[in-house]
This record gives sequence, structure tokens and C-alpha cells, in this order.
Amino acid sequence: MHKILIYSCSLFKDWTDVEVRKWEAYKHRGLMRFLLVEGMLKWGVIFFIIFSPAMFKSITLEAEEPVTYFLLSCLVWVIASLCYGAAVWSATNYAFHRKAKLPIDNLNE
Repeated sequence: MHKILIYSCSLFKDWTDVEVRKWEAYKHRGLMRFLLVEGMLKWGVIFFIIFSPAMFKSITLEAEEPVTYFLLSCLVWVIASLCYGAAVWSATNYAFHRKAKLPIDNLNE
């Protein structure tokens, strides 16, 4: 299961020296910034822009209160973006610990 998580969600696959330094810089900036930039801005906004026309069309045709449903869908995208960012952080951090041969119980460091 861990190999699938690393392969599908890790930012880096080969862990060259450059990639190790990049990940250490990400870790230094912190999880919250990572979630904001990688999860919400890079993934969430892009997918929201791609899917919002279809989503808005279906909402406005069938909903009694389209604005409420649109705002609710925005909230769902925020939550999905944060979950995506957390999965990428966890997988990349796990892969980093495996590469550096650090104990897995120190994943939050």
C-alpha cells in the first residue's frame, strides 16, 4: 500500500540531490503553506476552473437556491484540495524518510 501511495502521490520519484533539497525547503516552509500552495492554489483552483462551468450549469438548472449550492460546492472543492495536499505531503514525506533511511515514526519532523 505504501508503494502505491508513494508512486501516485509523491512529488518526487527519483530523489536526486536537487529533489531532496526542494523537499527540505518545502518542509522548512511548513505544512500549512504546502496545503495552501500545492493543494488549494495549484490543484484546487485549476480543477475548480475546469469543472465549474458544468457544475454551475447543472446547479442553476435544478436548484431552487443556486447561489447556496454554488457556495456549498466551493466549500467541497476547498476540502478536496486540502485532502489532496495532505495526501501529497504524507506520501512525499514518507518517501523522503524511506530514501534517507530515517525512522518512520518521525514522519512529522
